[in-house]
Amino acid sequence: MRHWKFNTVEEIDMTGVQNYMSEAIENQRKGLTIAPEKSSKEVQIPSLLMTALEENNTLKAAFEVLTLFKQKEFCEYIAEAKQEKTKMRRLEKILPMIQKGMGLNDAYR
Repeated sequence: MRHWKFNTVEEIDMTGVQNYMSEAIENQRKGLTIAPEKSSKEVQIPSLLMTALEENNTLKAAFEVLTLFKQKEFCEYIAEAKQEKTKMRRLEKILPMIQKGMGLNDAYR
């Protein structure tokens, strides 16, 4: 997965490549790895959805029961809409799904 692209033979810096390879081998021997950053466990709930959850306690309880993945899925679905009317339409679509405990794409599984 690690690679270094060269377009021509002339642009290869042999000393630089050897130093890079030596460093990579040494890091491998030391057991050093680069771990991807984990996403935060906190869900950023859009204000429209937050308002709907605050108005309806049963809806809020149903939302909190959902897995973190499903919560993020619903939040991103609303947040990525650009126009306010699209956000409202999406909110109206997902409210019954939250109450049923369904995920956004559960119908396709």
